[in-house]
Amino acid sequence: MSFVVDHTIRHALVAAGGYRPRGWLPVVRFTVGGPVPAGALVVVTVRRPDGELWFEVRTPVPETGEAGLVECEVRPPAVTAEGAAVEEWTIAGVADYTVRVVSALEGADELLLEGAVEVESSGEEGRFAPAARTGRAALALDALDEPDAPRLTVLLELRAEGDPFEYEAHLFCEGERVPGPATAVARSVDTDTVGEVISYELLFAFDAVRGWNKLAATGWGGDWFLLDRRDGSYEVRVLCRSEVAAVVAFSIENGRLVAPGGVEPDRWLGHILVLGEPGTAPADMEALYRDRRGREEATASGSSPIDAEALQAYTDRAERLLATWESDFGGPPAGGGAHALDSGLRLAAEALEREREGYLDRRAALARAADSTPVQLLGVGVELGVVHARVERLFAGAAAVLHGAERTQNEALAAYRAVLGADKLAIFDEHPADAFQYLTTDGVLLETPEQLAAAEFWYFEGPLDLETRATVDGVSVTGTSEGWRVLGYRFGLEGALVGRHEARGTGPGAPLTAFRWPR
Repeated sequence: MSFVVDHTIRHALVAAGGYRPRGWLPVVRFTVGGPVPAGALVVVTVRRPDGELWFEVRTPVPETGEAGLVECEVRPPAVTAEGAAVEEWTIAGVADYTVRVVSALEGADELLLEGAVEVESSGEEGRFAPAARTGRAALALDALDEPDAPRLTVLLELRAEGDPFEYEAHLFCEGERVPGPATAVARSVDTDTVGEVISYELLFAFDAVRGWNKLAATGWGGDWFLLDRRDGSYEVRVLCRSEVAAVVAFSIENGRLVAPGGVEPDRWLGHILVLGEPGTAPADMEALYRDRRGREEATASGSSPIDAEALQAYTDRAERLLATWESDFGGPPAGGGAHALDSGLRLAAEALEREREGYLDRRAALARAADSTPVQLLGVGVELGVVHARVERLFAGAAAVLHGAERTQNEALAAYRAVLGADKLAIFDEHPADAFQYLTTDGVLLETPEQLAAAEFWYFEGPLDLETRATVDGVSVTGTSEGWRVLGYRFGLEGALVGRHEARGTGPGAPLTAFRWPR
């Protein structure tokens, strides 16, 4: 029977309206675990907070066996199946939804999940956020990435108190700190409807702490801390800006992880132990350690876990990313400041973010390749783990620039929003001052917040392609010519809109008369 992997469920919101949206629509992300029947659809039905049907999305999914995982993202359509527009909800509330797998071919219709998107309001009109999933923790021994010596890996859902690079995790055994902290990688980022980060799912991989080491006889990893050699009580303490943000406790007994909770499949880590409430039964760890046994069986049979073609495809992609962006993002992440004001760097960060999914797909294809695997990178022989680290540093740097740019933009525009109200503020939010030039009567430039607040008229000028027609030797010819367009607004008391006017014409720029309100 198919199922939804609980720890993969994520909720997000989308909205129209620029910086200050008027409402929200839910987005649901999750992973379906196999078996999934042939010809199947994942059907997600969402109800509005008042209980009425909101929309339904039917997404084809591939057939999978019991070990298969299918990632799904359900976004609201523009119109319903009946052709009606899907309207935003404009107050906080709870949207219930169901997830089903349906296959007409095999006569299947399974209810996989009954969930709810809980949406909170910040108190600021039109600003909403999904209720943050915080406090959840999970442990893994990443035997898919490095089966001979898997890293201790910790997943945490935390409210955002800083940027991801400001978090680091430290391991303690019987109260003594184990050398070698782990830095954070953001697996997912939750934001509100204006793009402010509210929470993260962070991954911490302890490079110096391994579940076991099957290659110790070769001298590899001689300075690692091996969990299977040290029974006892453990804590992972997570710091952010020198304050303890979270503590995760577990034990090692007879060389194995012991903690209350449940084991779930994970696309990137194989299996993870999702920690439950203290006092609940210890998890069945067999699946978590099965990844180790599968590796041992593969080695005993003489089969190679590394796909040479997949390895080449991965290193080719990594080389392109590093050659293009390492000079920009290969150093310590730096959001804000000059980085945030550099529009070229922001565009580069956005381009790199679009590469993330393709890169992760190629890395996933090497799940059984050890970090010690030798590869050629930009003409130099290195270990595969070095490639992983360098590329991850790129994505961390790009994310920091984008977060810093967003924060810097909001700070720069705050002075305008403080003095604008009513319709002026709404129009400003759709035309932020860092992206649009504000003009008033006779094309005079408005530059300060006070000037925008005091002006009775606002004008925006832009280019326009005008259609032209001509007849040449009796043949009708259609083309375009350079033109201009001016959009004007007139305001009354306290920024209320009292009129709108548009003018168009040919030529490279608008004349002064286009910036005068018609009588």
